[in-house]
Amino acid sequence: MALQQSAFAKQQEKIAHLQKFIARFKAKASKAKQAQSRVKALDRMEKVAPLLAEADFSFEFREPANLPNPMLSLQEVSVGYPAPAGKTEPTVIVRDISKSVLAGQRIGILGANGQGKSTLVKTVARALVPLAGQVVEGKGLSIGYFAQQELDVLKPADNPLEHMIALAKETAAAGRLAGQETREQDLRNFLGMFNFGGDMVKQSEGSMSGGEKARLVLCMLVWQRPNLLLLDEPTNHLDLATREALSVALNEFEGTVMLVSHDRALLRAVCDEFWLVSRGGVAPFDGDLDDYQRYLRPLKKQLAQAETEMNTLQAEQTELHQQLACTTDPGQLAAAGKRLKNVEQSLEQLEERWLELSEAIEQAAGTSSAGAPP
Repeated sequence: MALQQSAFAKQQEKIAHLQKFIARFKAKASKAKQAQSRVKALDRMEKVAPLLAEADFSFEFREPANLPNPMLSLQEVSVGYPAPAGKTEPTVIVRDISKSVLAGQRIGILGANGQGKSTLVKTVARALVPLAGQVVEGKGLSIGYFAQQELDVLKPADNPLEHMIALAKETAAAGRLAGQETREQDLRNFLGMFNFGGDMVKQSEGSMSGGEKARLVLCMLVWQRPNLLLLDEPTNHLDLATREALSVALNEFEGTVMLVSHDRALLRAVCDEFWLVSRGGVAPFDGDLDDYQRYLRPLKKQLAQAETEMNTLQAEQTELHQQLACTTDPGQLAAAGKRLKNVEQSLEQLEERWLELSEAIEQAAGTSSAGAPP
């Protein structure tokens, strides 16, 4: 953003300079050719867009109909996936979770990829059945669930208006309307709040960008008037303006938020407490995102040192293999073999240390793997 604003400012200076030259010399015969050249240069210039100070899109979550407290309670819950065909044992990812979710809480769920963050949220969202324990919901709990795979509910041949009409019928049949608009014109107006105006309400979803699809799912979520928002990587397909609008809307939301995201700006702006999903369990993280960064710095230094030592040992390992292949002297063979054994043992220990450090960094950052051993 800073680079874009700087580039825009520099280009504006250059445009002003060219325009000043053209204005001064276009009427002079001796300079007409040069002035015309500047006009052409100005026309050919690819303009840098100015940075918008404010988002051109905004929305808000409507006031929840009620706020049960607690929203829900997890009692010795284990989450994961049922046993696949031909097997008897389910896949347990996180076990023995005993926690309550209260009205108004804003919880950021942290942890490395594969540790069970999304599985936990899916279980709370009723998309997965607990493998053990019990999820006790508060009376009047209304869940709004947004996940990456939620975009899969959109069908290429359908359009936004059809989805909203289907959603209205579904909630009416379930007795969950709670004052939502149901007339077609009301649904059109509601879609317009999310930049689906005019003929766009009939645009096939197969022709939409990822950002437009995410905005439509967000629209459907807001319409349902939830009191508990479960958001799993909601910003992956959103442009900068919509991300900013989501951050503002979440801060104004009166219900409860549980958020899984690699978007540190969103986590920092929205959440005031964190749960850490790690090593098959869930625990409160006593700190904030700055504490994560302070924890990461020494670990990264140790990881870099381990990589340097591994590179050195791997080079020596290669050299020793070459010596063993080229020499026939018994003494040299014995010495090289002994040294090779020590090098390989040291390498094995360093690789284990590298993996431990990588896992610690991954868990602290809540991001994908740091890479593979060198």
